[in-house]
Amino acid sequence: MLVDEIWVGDRRVSELPAEVAQDEIVVIGSGGTLMAVRPLARTDLGSQAPIRLVEIAGDLVLEIYNYLGPQKAFWEMEWPGAFYKGQPQCGFYLEAAERSEYSDGASFAAAVKRGVLKDITDDPFVYRGEKERLWSIEYSRDGETLGLEVDLMEWQLKRRWTQDGAVGWPMLFSPVARETMNGEVTVGNAILNCGKAAAWLFASPETKLWAAAYHGLAAAPVTLTVPDGKVEIEEMGMGTIVWDDGVVNIEAIDLKGTPIVTGGRLAVSDQLNIGGQK
Repeated sequence: MLVDEIWVGDRRVSELPAEVAQDEIVVIGSGGTLMAVRPLARTDLGSQAPIRLVEIAGDLVLEIYNYLGPQKAFWEMEWPGAFYKGQPQCGFYLEAAERSEYSDGASFAAAVKRGVLKDITDDPFVYRGEKERLWSIEYSRDGETLGLEVDLMEWQLKRRWTQDGAVGWPMLFSPVARETMNGEVTVGNAILNCGKAAAWLFASPETKLWAAAYHGLAAAPVTLTVPDGKVEIEEMGMGTIVWDDGVVNIEAIDLKGTPIVTGGRLAVSDQLNIGGQK
């Protein structure tokens, strides 16, 4: 990426490496884009672990360390273990903007700093594999909000939200693949009909390859229709269907009945054992 300007807060950076304070905002200008990075709460496992901008193999890198020093054992990082306090925190807030919207990187840094950042972590405790320790981050500005919460003990995402409420998982969407949760997925001339749960369909007409997957928690009727034929399944649970130039492979749980293939044939392995059922 071509870097035109670098700012740390209100100062322009012309030489690297450059030190960055915990509460400072880094702004990079490249072409018509400005990008701002705001470090979040960080677990310092040593003494004064640095944040700094450096150049590595021609790339601009923002290093955010949890530890920098001689080799040591991190007892508080090991589970099971009596000293375990959860995974180390090391994150950032990133925002991009049109370069034309701001006079320079410093003005964009000031706008990002004007927002309200809530960065809250539960106190550490002796872990017995039961209680959560939550890290909750929320950033708000000009009526818009973005939030994230994770459990540091199990390192699991707990929730995400915006000013409009909880955010679900985004659906796959591209020229060659689609994902829906309404029971039907269409890509070009191919259609997947299934239960009203997450399902996706990939289509490559040039190679005569179509792949579909159903992710419903309960078994449902599934039909894959492609330009040269069709696969009809009385019921199947989570699994995949692949149509490869007329040869059909099916891998699924809770398969009911024998799949009906029109215009193609089941692969030999599927004829003997489909989804674990003979």
